[in-house]
Amino acid sequence: MRYSIIISAMVLLLGPGSASAEVGRQVAPGVREVRLDLPENLTKKIPSGSDGPLFPDEVGSLSMTGDENWLTLMADDFESGFPGDTWTLFYDEEGPYWDDWVCTSGTTPPHSAGCAAGGTGAIGCGEEYPNLLNTFMTAGPFPLGDSYNSAGILECILNQNSETEFDTFFMLISLNGVDGWTGFEYRGVFTNKTIGMDLANVPFLGNILHEPEIWVSFGFRSNASIVEVNGAQIDDVLLAVVKSDPPEDPPVLQISVLKNPGRPRSLQVLVQVANGSGSFPTVIANGLKVTVVKFGEGVYSGIYSAAQSVTGVTISATDTNFEGSGAATTSVGFQ
Repeated sequence: MRYSIIISAMVLLLGPGSASAEVGRQVAPGVREVRLDLPENLTKKIPSGSDGPLFPDEVGSLSMTGDENWLTLMADDFESGFPGDTWTLFYDEEGPYWDDWVCTSGTTPPHSAGCAAGGTGAIGCGEEYPNLLNTFMTAGPFPLGDSYNSAGILECILNQNSETEFDTFFMLISLNGVDGWTGFEYRGVFTNKTIGMDLANVPFLGNILHEPEIWVSFGFRSNASIVEVNGAQIDDVLLAVVKSDPPEDPPVLQISVLKNPGRPRSLQVLVQVANGSGSFPTVIANGLKVTVVKFGEGVYSGIYSAAQSVTGVTISATDTNFEGSGAATTSVGFQ
């Protein structure tokens, strides 16, 4: 499922001691786009015997949706111990925090990861999670930019039972593992729900398939009032990409424009890209960058607004793949 990049946002505070979160549009019942930073005052617990999450020594293959080129960057069914060499835990004081437990699992029983299953005050299956819970589990870095990626997904199976209005599960991605975590928040009840994030269209970031590396995080926060049993638990976490052969030729771009000569004057710019990089092309109109969104396979669209005094607009579009750069230019006049 593909999601649009956020256009407008509001700010919501998520409990004492936590950073503010920028919350965007609702993409499904109980699901919104979100961007936040992990609070600096959280305790950090790294895997025993390592300096932090490790990248797997071997990248295995995975057949997914019939495409033989899917490659697994990280997979965890929580049947081999937790946090292992994969996860770093963040939490308030002594806990509770994420840990593996036997409760509700996905496709690989009996274990899953429960948001309050470890640390001081840990709960058992069927017990209520505490107020003011603030805990995250992160993994990375996972390199993406060393070859051509045409698709990618972060997904897991979510079972959640939480207060609908305030208690929140997060699925997040960061480009540096420190701040700028973006993704989705979930509130309410979800039962054996496979949730995912399209790496070609991450909220607030867009296409990250060609970023040098990424980190992933799952978190849960509760406020000071109503709680439910279990909170959030996840299973069968997967981070995978499609490794495709790079294009043999540089990108070829074509620009078309739809004019609105009224008030305000505007242009809808459509850019078609063949042999593209997979990232959004750079579009410039009269020296100003035009924000574009994916309109279809190899087609991108953006709006440029012009002052009434403007009589002409010059538009350029560029893209670069492994074989070189491509560009196109067109001019449009207003009468």
